[in-house]
Amino acid sequence: MPPCVRAPLTTLDGTIYPVEYKHGPRRAWINDDVQLAAQAMCLEEMFDTVIASGAIYHSGSKRRREVAISEALRIASMPQLPISARLFRQVSCRHR
Repeated sequence: MPPCVRAPLTTLDGTIYPVEYKHGPRRAWINDDVQLAAQAMCLEEMFDTVIASGAIYHSGSKRRREVAISEALRIASMPQLPISARLFRQVSCRHR
């Protein structure tokens, strides 16, 4: 089952701020951060912009944590990009 992809939050100044929603508490691994970085990179491509940070919301703890989209996360997310791009296309096609 594909992960839930939600629309990014756009701030008042027009900056795109992606928010990834996760069930349960925060995990000890960085896979959620890598997924957020992949989402940010797809959004950068789609909107011709640079995204410096995003957030992950954990429904288990009802907390949101900010994540800097670092170069290390961008490199780690490279194998994920084709999957993320396919999911974005599927979601955007359904909501037209």
